[in-house]
Amino acid sequence: MMRYKMTKKMASFTLTELLIASAISAIVSAALMILLSIMAREYRLGIVRQRVFENADRVQDHITDLLQSASKGAGVLLSDPIPPSNAFYHRIIFRIGVGTANQELRYNPTNKVLTYDPNISVNGNEITIGFKSDPIAKINDVQFRAAMQTGGLPDSSIILVNVTVSDNGYAMTPYRKNPSDPVNWITNTRSFAVNLRRN
Repeated sequence: MMRYKMTKKMASFTLTELLIASAISAIVSAALMILLSIMAREYRLGIVRQRVFENADRVQDHITDLLQSASKGAGVLLSDPIPPSNAFYHRIIFRIGVGTANQELRYNPTNKVLTYDPNISVNGNEITIGFKSDPIAKINDVQFRAAMQTGGLPDSSIILVNVTVSDNGYAMTPYRKNPSDPVNWITNTRSFAVNLRRN
């Protein structure tokens, strides 16, 4: 009986092939890590951007509701001019009718707080508008001014308002960006006009 000796050829890789495979694997892993990091960053930026826009909407709606209830006949008073042009103001005093209480909207640029006072002759009844305790979105500025009629005369029946809301660098802080540099802020500025009531 004849026996045949069977040889088994074993598959193997050379050192060069192993090094190339390791290098390709490292490149692919690095690319995946970079892609995941970019996706996480964009997700965070999207969440913060949405919060800033939503809070800007909220502030705009609140200011619009208050000023639309103001009476054109009772007049408005603008104060706390903003230098250098003094064309806009941080404070507006208005009434809902002749003989009613003076109400006030005032923005404090130092504390970055917008307050509404339903009666300026009564102390301690101010209401903060916005989101002072929100770590993400801050009111960076609120400005008021009267519109202009043809010929350059002020038209206090229409109030022009600028509102700026920002994250003050909150979104970029984990990415070693300077949060104090406005270039790194997510900012939303609203410019709108509010018509006062005719009576």
